[in-house]
Parts: sequence; C-alpha cells; structure tokens
Amino acid sequence: MGSDDDYLVFWDLFKYETVNRKTGEKVVTDVTTLYHGDMTGIIYDLEVRDGHIYEIARFVGKGRAITSCKVGFIKRNIETMKIVGDIEWVGDFSIWNYYDKPYYLDLHQYSGGFYLQSRKAPNGDQNSFLAQYDEDLNMQWRTDLNYLAVNGVSYDELLFEDNGNVLMKVEFKDVENAIKTRSGDVFPTGLSLFSFGADGDYIVITPELNETEVYNYNYFGFDEKSQELFGIFMISELDETGRKKVLRGQGYKYMRWDAEGNLLESSRKMFTYEDFWNEEAEEFMKVRGVERTTSNDDQFPRFGDVAFKVFVKENGNLIVTFGEIKSERLYRETSELINSNLIFEIDTKGEFLWSRLIPKRRDGLYNDEIFIMAQDKLYIINKEFSEFFTNGGYKMHHEGIRAGAENTCSAVIVLDTENGEIVERKTINEDMGEGFMYNGILSRKYPDDYMYETIMIHTRPRKNQVKYTRVTF
Repeated sequence: MGSDDDYLVFWDLFKYETVNRKTGEKVVTDVTTLYHGDMTGIIYDLEVRDGHIYEIARFVGKGRAITSCKVGFIKRNIETMKIVGDIEWVGDFSIWNYYDKPYYLDLHQYSGGFYLQSRKAPNGDQNSFLAQYDEDLNMQWRTDLNYLAVNGVSYDELLFEDNGNVLMKVEFKDVENAIKTRSGDVFPTGLSLFSFGADGDYIVITPELNETEVYNYNYFGFDEKSQELFGIFMISELDETGRKKVLRGQGYKYMRWDAEGNLLESSRKMFTYEDFWNEEAEEFMKVRGVERTTSNDDQFPRFGDVAFKVFVKENGNLIVTFGEIKSERLYRETSELINSNLIFEIDTKGEFLWSRLIPKRRDGLYNDEIFIMAQDKLYIINKEFSEFFTNGGYKMHHEGIRAGAENTCSAVIVLDTENGEIVERKTINEDMGEGFMYNGILSRKYPDDYMYETIMIHTRPRKNQVKYTRVTF
C-alpha cells in the first residue's frame, strides 16, 4: 500500500485500487502489466507522493528459463494513471521465475526524493549499491557496496532520515569461531556504522564494546538539532567463570558521536527487577497464583526473540519498546510475562528515566501489535478479548478463552511519554460487523510530524471479505 495526503493506493501484481481520501471515490485500474519492446513488466514496489505514484517494475523477455530481469523506475500521474517521462533503467537483477521480483532491491523515500538499495545475489550476478534519485528520477549519486558482499557480513539495516542522510549498520560476524554458551552459539561480531550525507559522502564509525558485552539488539539515529549520531545497544554479559560460558542479564549501552565520528557520550546500565517490577505485575502474579521468587536487586534475565523498536522524542530522548519479553526462563514470573510489553526512556546522556511493564496473558492473540508515537503519546495497538472491557474500564482475567471473531476486537493502550503512565486503554471500532476479525494494520505519518494515520485491516475469512478502516492519532 502507498499513500499521500489525497490518496490511498492498494495494488497487487496486475491492478491498482486508488481511493480518494476526500471523496471516498474508489477507482480500480488494470495498469500494472507493462510492456516495453518485447519485454513484459510487473510492478512490485511503489511509493506515493505529491499526486504521483513512483513504481519499481521488473521486465523480462520471452523464453522458458528466465533467471534475470531489467528493472525500471517509473513515475505515474495518479489521476490520469499515465506514465510521466521515460522509464529510468536501474540495471539487471537476478530472479527465480517469471513472476518473481529481483532478489533484493528496495525503494525508500525522503523529503527530496528516493533511495534504491540493492544487495548482491547469492549467485553473484547482481551488484550491491545504494543510489539516490530526485523526484524526476534523475540519479544524484550511486555508491558501490560490492566489497561488503562477503560471507559473515550483513548490511541489510538502513535508516533513511528525512533530510537525506542515511545510516547503514554493517556487522562483521566471525562465523568460524562461535562461542558455545548455554543460550546457544554466540558469534564474535564487529560492528560499524556508515553515515552517508545527502551528497553521497560518508564516514565510518566503529563503536567500542567490551569483550564481555554481547549485544542482541541495537538502534542508530541522527539528531538533526545537534548534528550528532547516537546508538543504543541492548547488551548481556558473557560470564566465562564456570565450566560453560553463560550470557547473563539484560541492559543497554548508549553512545553518542559528533558528525566526524568522535565519541561524545558513553554510558551503560544493567537491569534489575527493581527497574521494571510494578503493581500491575504483582497483581498479575497473584491472579495467576504465582509466588514471586526474585528480589528487587536480582538481575533481570536476558531477552530472547523479542520485537524491539526505538522512538526519538523532540528533545532527543529515546523511547525503547519491547513487544514481548521472551526472556530466559530463569524465574517463573518472567516466563509468565512472555507476551507482556516493556517500555523505558533514556535521555541524551544515556540516563534511565522511567519504565513501564504492561502484563499480558500468554495467548498468541497478543503477538500481532504495533507501536506508534505521536503528540508525546505512545500508542500500542493489538488484538484483545472484548470481554475485558467493561464499564468504561479494562479488567483482565485468566480463565480459558478461545480467540475468535465473535469475542475479539482491536484495542489501543495509550502511554504518556513524559512519565510512562497509562492514560487510556480502549477498543477501536469494536462494531465491525458479524464475523469480522482484526487482522493487522498499515500506518503512515502525516507531514506535520504530530499526527499518525493508521489503516486497520479487518477480515471475514468465511466470506472472503476485507474492510479497511482509517483511524488517526
């Protein structure tokens, strides 16, 4: 899906469905099969802005054994659905079959135009690069990244700032010398941050972590006000004193650099139960009949496979969110909180300001959720059991419930990011109609930086029906 202030655009391989935001008028257009000479093209990625659709399409010729394609960058008028200007050819890319998209080619937009990011294919036929284009599809610069396309190096994660800066995280993993621990294999990993300016020039920053600090999640960003770079690492400590090495605890390391890569700030904190345990957690355990076995001074266990996201406030502070706390099961209480949310704030010095633990049942219902920040509020949207919302409030119970369309709804939890307090917890569009079930959302940010629009999806599987609902925050 793509969108701007006037249109929503849904598409698949062969058609467009364009919805006018102001009038609600819907137009279905069969334009996504393209022809250029003896080649046939199919659109597989797009962005919508300023009354135009910007498409990435792959073109193939006739033949049975199709393993490569040409990729074109296309600008289309959203009202007339006609192509503006010529196709900008990007290059040749690897594919597996006629309907496949190129192995790895992503389109990103920023205020001045677009970025195309490509990664080298396993068979070596495709080049790896990062290129910048303006709104008329003129390439401004392109930098080759083939030297990173080697075994043990990953460079998939890029952050595209609205001012045109790009931050690329590059990990160098020593796959030959894994460290055996009780938690599984840990690979010695080097980490560098490539910071590209809007003109294509870049610097490389290599954060210094202690040998006993093992990170599992990290985030980097660029502070436009101070013109400084920052990074947060979620770390555990490698304990080598026993017969077998062990990763212990969970904490963070915060670092900050100037535009030339000089280190300005570095701070570190390992979590204890006192940092997160609250009245909601105590009540949750009482209802579950679980007696607490930990003290406030005990080290909080290491996180496993969790949903990690970071938001940057206007003052530069970071709101760090975890969609689940799938921690090591050292204690009964943390294994009970596997689907719960954990949120905390740190300032630009790395100081820990507040935290919020939101207990949730262990139902798979809570796995599909999204975090949105707008107007100094954090919104957590997920599926919920309708019966927990009574008399204008929310009250969870732990009796057995089987989730279905008849007893679930979409809901939102609203936190004040100044102190982490929950200010609202309610359902969203509860009356969707019989048989409809919340099935995820698509979201985008309004240009004023204060409003978020969310397109919620509700499905009715037995009737093969889908509803799209627009909600703003």
